[in-house]
Amino acid sequence: MEFYSLVLPRSGLSIQWREDDMMRIAPASTIENEHWSPVSVLYTTDPESFPHEIEQQVWPGDSPDPTWWLVIGALNTPTAAAAQLADGTAVPVHRLGPLVLCEWTSTPQPLTLTLGSVTHTLAPFRAPSRGPAPYPYPRSDTPGGEGGWVDFPRIE
Repeated sequence: MEFYSLVLPRSGLSIQWREDDMMRIAPASTIENEHWSPVSVLYTTDPESFPHEIEQQVWPGDSPDPTWWLVIGALNTPTAAAAQLADGTAVPVHRLGPLVLCEWTSTPQPLTLTLGSVTHTLAPFRAPSRGPAPYPYPRSDTPGGEGGWVDFPRIE
């Protein structure tokens, strides 16, 4: 089956999507060894509800230097998308089939993602099990407390 690929410039991750709504993400050098998984776990037709995943080079606060960040979501409707960091830097939004991908390099800071007329603020999250961050980073005042926003998927 034919698939479409995008190699992200900052992380070097390769994203592949097939028309049967399967995807895989891995370093470009190992992508062929990865299993395909359904995009449907990320799908929404409503920009107000934007299930997403965040991948990062390191946990927030583990490095004093800028690192790469990646937001992955999926919209199965054509919706305008724009993204901007808290410091005002515009972040490119890539579309691969239904996938919505934002990749950037920065120190930990919130990302504002606008989908159509709906705005989402995605804050960096540090798992409490990681312990105190060796390097300070801006905390979020959104639910989730000191670590940032936590959105748990519904279990059926």
